[in-house]
Amino acid sequence: MGLYVSDSKQYLKKSKWIFSIMLFAEDQLTTLQNIVRVTSLIGFSGAILVFVYLIRFPRLFNNPVGRIVIALACTDAIDASFKFLARAGINSGSDSALCQIQAFVLHVECQAQLLLGLSLGLNIVYILYLKGDAQTIQKYEWGIIFLSFSIPLPYAVYQLFNPHLVGDGDLWCFTSAEYGNLRFWTFYFWLILIFMLNVLFIILTSIGIRRLYQNLRNLGASESSSKGIKVVLYRLAIYLIGFFIAWLPSFLNRTIPHPHANYEFAMAQAIVSPTRGMINFLAFWLSMRKSEEVVVDETTSTSQKGLPYS
Repeated sequence: MGLYVSDSKQYLKKSKWIFSIMLFAEDQLTTLQNIVRVTSLIGFSGAILVFVYLIRFPRLFNNPVGRIVIALACTDAIDASFKFLARAGINSGSDSALCQIQAFVLHVECQAQLLLGLSLGLNIVYILYLKGDAQTIQKYEWGIIFLSFSIPLPYAVYQLFNPHLVGDGDLWCFTSAEYGNLRFWTFYFWLILIFMLNVLFIILTSIGIRRLYQNLRNLGASESSSKGIKVVLYRLAIYLIGFFIAWLPSFLNRTIPHPHANYEFAMAQAIVSPTRGMINFLAFWLSMRKSEEVVVDETTSTSQKGLPYS
């Protein structure tokens, strides 16, 4: 598999596990930077909208999905803030404090987003195929959130104390292309793995929801009860679809071999990656709209294997 990034002067193909170095023209980099700054504002606005909903309607977040939405909104707000800097850190020099801090924050926040997205997929598999319940998920959710932010820290701290590892990552400061193997195993390997797992989870969710809904109807479960459980899983599934949309350009830009600097893929990443906050907000809003279609009293909502969907 060839992995490609841009650097300042040349295109140089290395081994199959190491990145290749490519050149973007100065006007292309300027365009990418302007796009990143606009889309970062959109992503930051989406994260703020989640917090507005949290303040006005706190009950909407009193469930595992809601708490992960809050955690995602935190990562989205920080991520968008530092992506708004775009290439300012690179232009200041890869050894500058601005570039080093940007690389540190983006490594932690992007990997935390990946891990939180993975937890949503695992929650669906746990409920659909392992007969799990929301109480168990709620019991461990804070631990899951803590781990999502903690797992990326060791390498991010190591990188912070080894400034030579940071370089030009096309759109912002990131682990330098000169350390392609390190960059692959500390980030892009996990991006590829989690992305593919969540694609699998989307397929399993579609199959599982159909089977569950049919089984409930065959057992004579009430329409509201059947629909209620379906909505819970729908809320998780829509976040997985949002994850797929938010990470697809980054996945394609970094994993599909191309023999030259692929400006189109880089532009797609510049448009979509910083807007994850808005994508996650829209997923939240759509899931709330779906939930409003089901009116279930408190007794019913707590009897469905403990799966809250309010």
